Amino acid sequence: MTTEGVDTTTIEEPEVEQLDCSQTLPLVDYVAAQQADPGACVPCDLSVITPWYRDELKDSHPELAERVDGLAEGPEGGLTDENTDAWDIHVAETLDGVRAEVVQDEALTERLDHFNCLMQIAAEDSREEAAAEVPAQGLDTNAADVEE
Repeated sequence: MTTEGVDTTTIEEPEVEQLDCSQTLPLVDYVAAQQADPGACVPCDLSVITPWYRDELKDSHPELAERVDGLAEGPEGGLTDENTDAWDIHVAETLDGVRAEVVQDEALTERLDHFNCLMQIAAEDSREEAAAEVPAQGLDTNAADVEE
C-alpha cells in the first residue's frame, strides 16, 4: 500500500474545555446548601440530573434505574410547599445512595460524578447570569431633584 499523494498530516483533536469539578458536593450536601438560597431552584436542578442517572443505569443496573425513575412520581399526595424541601433531600439521598451502590464500576461512578458536576456548575452559572440581569439598585441619577 502506498501513501504517495495521501495527506498524512495528523488531525488534531479539538480542545475541549475541562470542567473543574473540585468543588462538587455530594448531592445531599448540595441540596441542603441550595435550599437556603432564595435564588436557587432545587427541584429544577434535580429534574435535570434524575433522568441522566436513570438513563445511565437502565442497561447495567435496571433495578437502580427503576428506583430513580420512581422519584419522578413525587411523594405520596404530591408536592406541596410543606414537603418540597424534604422530598428534595430524599431525592438527593437516593441518588447519592445509587452512586454508592455502583462504586465498584469505576466508569459508571465517574459518569455519575460528571453529571453531578455538570448540574452544579450549570446551576451556579444560571444564578450568576440571573444576578447579572438584575438592575443595579441605588440612586436614581435621572431624578429631577438630583443635581448633575
